[in-house]
Amino acid sequence: MLYNSVSFSPNSQLQLNTMRKAFKQESKSEISLPQVLNKSRIFWCFIVSSIWLLTSCGEAQPLNTVDKVDLSKYAGKWYEISKSPNSFEDNLTCVTAEYALREDGKISVTNRGYDTTSNKWDVAEGVAKRPDVNAQGQLKVSFFRPFYGDYYIMALEEDYSAALVGSPDRKYLWVLSRTETLDQKIMDKYVALAKELDFNVELLERTVRGKDC
Repeated sequence: MLYNSVSFSPNSQLQLNTMRKAFKQESKSEISLPQVLNKSRIFWCFIVSSIWLLTSCGEAQPLNTVDKVDLSKYAGKWYEISKSPNSFEDNLTCVTAEYALREDGKISVTNRGYDTTSNKWDVAEGVAKRPDVNAQGQLKVSFFRPFYGDYYIMALEEDYSAALVGSPDRKYLWVLSRTETLDQKIMDKYVALAKELDFNVELLERTVRGKDC
């Protein structure tokens, strides 16, 4: 949760080869790279998610995150308000993410969006974890274990009503809300913060919420 501008590192290529082999074994026939990417298409999230398998292995500049995140409060449904463009959300509207705490301490992730080309709901399920309790705003998300991508919470309202999420490589950015709309003052605040953190906010685009939502 493949990408807008994909640059393959050795580790990224290894991950892609692993996915190709897995799908080849499943279908017992040769699968081309575009088919693999299409079959493995997932969206985030905000997430989430998702995510970042081909690009998260390279070095990234440090990215400040919030000090405290109560995962029990963070759990639940989030609406995607805005995002940086990414190929895994092409043609998707009504995008949401739902998080739920698991007994093992990890978080279940369900990303959902309506594909306007197929007129069907696109759903991806994964898992998230917090590797370091001293870095509460830095999560890892996976839709193809054992590979995990970064999910950094850079801003979070005190009442957990909105959040700004991104990746350290600055390629992925999401504005999330508990409701389908977000107060413009909060939106402006998040855009200003993202710009300060070296994200290209000019690329941000609003998520469409049409009649199919």
